[in-house]
Amino acid sequence: MLPGPITPRYFRYALLLLVLAVLAWSGWQPKDRFTWFLEVAPILAGVPVLIGTFHRFPLTPLVYRLLFVHALILMLGVGLIGGAVIGLPLLIVGAPAFAGFISGTAEAIRNGMLVSGVLFFIYLPILLLLSGILRAYTTSAWTLTYIRLTTTPALEMSEVPDLPEGIEPPLT
Repeated sequence: MLPGPITPRYFRYALLLLVLAVLAWSGWQPKDRFTWFLEVAPILAGVPVLIGTFHRFPLTPLVYRLLFVHALILMLGVGLIGGAVIGLPLLIVGAPAFAGFISGTAEAIRNGMLVSGVLFFIYLPILLLLSGILRAYTTSAWTLTYIRLTTTPALEMSEVPDLPEGIEPPLT
């Protein structure tokens, strides 16, 4: 006998278990424990509040789903989630070919491969553009963070030397 649809009650429990599992996985030997803690602190603060107010103030399943997606982004990072979102349409591109192979006839296989090939060539420029944007974003974020952490602070106004005589300051 096949199980029925997941009821909202069990759905919330399933999301809670998934969040706890991914939280445990992301916390397993992170590169920097303090940074990991700062990234998941909203989850550590929000989940007990959601559990405590569950009976008096239940939220809709949509809100729980959106909070789950936000928690995943906080735990896994933008690079991993962005890569998955960019690569997800490749599953759609391969679906016609997979359906053709499942049907087993030569004509369905040929048509499925043809449709998948056309979809791939349509999506390829978009894929290259989005992956380039994601790579540029993550690289620039790391570069700017490195520069900010390794440079000395700017001079205070009291430490700026006076202009030599005869030189006028620029008008602002």
